[in-house]
Amino acid sequence: MLSLVPPHLVQFEPEEQEMQVRPPHKHRSLVASPLWEGEVVILKDGSEAKDWYCAEIFKILPTHVIVHYYTTITPSLENHSSVSVKDRESRISQATFLKTWCLNKGKGPITTIPPEGIKATRDVWTGKIKIHDLQAQLLIRNVTLTAMGKLSKATAALAASLKYPHHQGA
Repeated sequence: MLSLVPPHLVQFEPEEQEMQVRPPHKHRSLVASPLWEGEVVILKDGSEAKDWYCAEIFKILPTHVIVHYYTTITPSLENHSSVSVKDRESRISQATFLKTWCLNKGKGPITTIPPEGIKATRDVWTGKIKIHDLQAQLLIRNVTLTAMGKLSKATAALAASLKYPHHQGA
């Protein structure tokens, strides 16, 4: 590639680029803090839901948002509301949230092992949430997951303070 700037004048090191850090926080307003594609959130799957899911905002459309759901096999604590926040945080910290696929266009087995080829994008477990329902369903924004699917300490602390337990399975 031809550059009009001499190499000795270029001050760019990719490793030194500062990433914009968005700390996790409880959801307040979509107007003050709009969603962004790729953001990981904790949300209920309906206004009457009694537990929450971890999901990635995949696509923002004018009328709805498409999310990719993550699942965990770690059960939530029984009597969630009567257990201490410290115990909830301990259990949530043990959970691993993994992207999930429902193979054969939703008719096959459910797996957290990424399939090959077109199935990797076609069979991701997705959901559509209407824009006007988001305000009531979003609980925590800017969720941080490690490469192994564990919630960060800050995210786990926020999730432990919710009155709802996490959902187990798909």
